[in-house]
Amino acid sequence: MKIKLDKLPFTKKTYDIKASVKNMRLTYKLQLAFAKTNDLDNKSDEELVNVFLEMFEESEKYLKTVLKLSDKQAEELEDMTQEDLVGTANTIAMKLLGISEDDVKASKK
Repeated sequence: MKIKLDKLPFTKKTYDIKASVKNMRLTYKLQLAFAKTNDLDNKSDEELVNVFLEMFEESEKYLKTVLKLSDKQAEELEDMTQEDLVGTANTIAMKLLGISEDDVKASKK
């Protein structure tokens, strides 16, 4: 499926992403990392930091793999804002999971 991504720091904006087993496995791992951010009650400061570090690391790994980024492009992800990095990964994941375009847009609000 073709996905247009505007928040990435490089010129290519449209990507052809397959719903391969590899990409779907990564999508579910990413969703697990996101889900952990919903259960923050009674966590120590160290646990909170680890939850968010895992979310960032999974988001970067996800984008590098599903978009087939070079090492240089993957390094450029470090310059993105937290919102743009996680939002871009989530947009791709939602589309691969078959969530409608309207629902994807609603999740960004």
